[in-house]
Amino acid sequence: HDGGGSSNGSGKSNDKSNRSHYTSFGLVELSLLDGTGLFGGTFLALERTYNSATGNIIRLYHVDTADTDDVRNCKTLGPGAEASCTQLRFARKTLLLEWTRSGMRTLGG
Repeated sequence: HDGGGSSNGSGKSNDKSNRSHYTSFGLVELSLLDGTGLFGGTFLALERTYNSATGNIIRLYHVDTADTDDVRNCKTLGPGAEASCTQLRFARKTLLLEWTRSGMRTLGG
């Protein structure tokens, strides 16, 4: 969030008139790091976004799916979902690298 408008806790501005400040990342690559597979495996995930105010922002994450719940049979997640699909353990993402217009930043700074 860049300070334009107030934050609603989601990282997005409440100021709907300036949509260029909204940042929504999309997954562009997912690579398996071990032979475990989707459930219980570890991955590298590459996400990116672009807007005219910040330019490109590209992030590389380590994703760990160990101890996560299988949601393939859930019709919906969260409120209103069947009991087995309301309290879920999701994959953990750790930011490794971030590339922006001003350079690259690693996990350690």
